[in-house]
Amino acid sequence: MAEPKLLSVSSSPHVRTREDVGHTMRDVIIALVPALVGSIIFFGTRVAMLTSIACLTALATEIAFVLWRGRTVEPSSPHSSRASL
Repeated sequence: MAEPKLLSVSSSPHVRTREDVGHTMRDVIIALVPALVGSIIFFGTRVAMLTSIACLTALATEIAFVLWRGRTVEPSSPHSSRASL
């Protein structure tokens, strides 16, 4: 008699949905807005400056790695995560 299969091994993502990465990243950005506003209220405008520097550094790093891999940097489409910034 064959034993029932109790464990299924598969590659990620383990949860399948219709949402793409851009939609998920847009949700993350929307969720972080209240924390950013609260931080600016409690700690001052320097938080906004530091957040801007961090975002620009992340964008510059992404562009550098895209160019390093020999690919072209394309403008973001309306459905990409960068377009929602």
